[in-house]
Amino acid sequence: MPNSNKPEVWFYHLTSSTLFQVLPPLLMQILKREWRCVLQTVTPELMKELDSKLWTFSDKHFIPHGKKGDPFPDKRPIYITDEADDRPNTPDVILCVEAAEVPLD
Repeated sequence: MPNSNKPEVWFYHLTSSTLFQVLPPLLMQILKREWRCVLQTVTPELMKELDSKLWTFSDKHFIPHGKKGDPFPDKRPIYITDEADDRPNTPDVILCVEAAEVPLD
C-alpha cells in the first residue's frame, strides 16, 4: 500500500496513447493491489464519459466504480468525481486527469 506519511506525485504525459487506452489497465492494477482510488476530472462531462467507458471498455472485463452522485460513495473501490476535495472512499491513490488540481493534503 502507498506510504500514507509521504505522498508521492507521479506525472504521465500521454503522447501516443489516449486516456481511454491507458486508464483501464492502470485501474485494473490498482484494484489488483486492493487499493482505493479517486479518479478526478475537471468537467462533469468527462466524469460521465469515464463512468460509461469503465463499464464497457472490454467484452471480458469491467471496472467496478461509482461516481459523484451515486449511492454509497464510501464503498466504491474507484470513485470518479469532478471536485478536488471529494474523497469519500478514503483513497490510497488519486488520479487527476484533464489538468485537474492535484490535492496534496
